Amino acid sequence: MTRQRMMGALLIAIGLLALMFALGLFDPWLARLEASPRVRQLPIIWIVCAALLVLAGLSRLRTGVRRESPEADLVELAARVRERPLPFTVCVRCGAFADASATAGCPSCGARVDHHRVDDETDRATVLAAIGA
Repeated sequence: MTRQRMMGALLIAIGLLALMFALGLFDPWLARLEASPRVRQLPIIWIVCAALLVLAGLSRLRTGVRRESPEADLVELAARVRERPLPFTVCVRCGAFADASATAGCPSCGARVDHHRVDDETDRATVLAAIGA
């Protein structure tokens, strides 16, 4: 399990606990307090916070999933890397190509580790080795 996915699971768990707190499952004293406007708004705030935590957790789970390419796509990607004029950047995770100026990460999937800048034939050979071609 990647770090992104663990963080997503943790955020979802905290969000669900906050939702249970807002519904009064963990906090019976909240129901016994006076019905002042401040106390009535407290569960609404907890529900909003819980929803935000769960959404952030789902986002982390989604971005932490490794996108595997089928074998046929890897052969096609290797052919495109061999044919592409220098310089360029390529993401071996999703197969996206970009100009050489885009070095911060893949513009398509956001990967930083699998996104390579190819300036010369040595870099091209490194990328082809990373693809497995």
